[in-house]
Amino acid sequence: MIYQSIPKPIGNAVRLAEVAQVLVKHGFAALVSRIGLSESIPARALRTLRLVDAPTGAPETVGARLRASLTELGPTFVKYGQVLSTRPDLIGAELCAELGRLQDRVDAQPFDVMRPIIEGELGGPIAERFAEFNEIAVASASLSQVYKAKLPSGQTVAVKVRRPNIRQVVDSDISLMTTVAEWIEQHVDDLNWLDATELIREFSRTIHREMDFTIE
Repeated sequence: MIYQSIPKPIGNAVRLAEVAQVLVKHGFAALVSRIGLSESIPARALRTLRLVDAPTGAPETVGARLRASLTELGPTFVKYGQVLSTRPDLIGAELCAELGRLQDRVDAQPFDVMRPIIEGELGGPIAERFAEFNEIAVASASLSQVYKAKLPSGQTVAVKVRRPNIRQVVDSDISLMTTVAEWIEQHVDDLNWLDATELIREFSRTIHREMDFTIE
């Protein structure tokens, strides 16, 4: 794989390097090599930094190692793993069971970070829209956080807010996933049955629907 031939922004190259690093770290060096990432510019840079050849410290099973990789790579990859966990026809029951253990719980962002987002969506100060607003999140996932509040009418409500820049993070990762999927379809013949680009398109629709709170 010659990464210069892929017309994507340089941000994709940086993220590709990170993905390759994490996969190798968790014992998937053979996979990285098989799909061509080991010959890419990012991988060469990683070898210079002594990251690609770092010890794996991997858990025992393939499924556990894959779950650890996806968790480390962040919210987009965690969500993708959760989608894959519903596809035993593609990855088998054992991997599905392991990916089904992926946890979509992360530390909450400080309220000082979330306040501008909430007030931007509301079009005004929180105090003008709610009689009470608990600044401590009652739930925190990779895409959003939830707060408990009370309307001026006295009705208790849940306020669900997307995490900062999450759309940009997801769109960037999906762009990279699409690039890799296209490469696999064009150059890795024994994986043609996977229909990798359609899997990413389906996942993109799913995660964007989840970020659209008007659908809820």
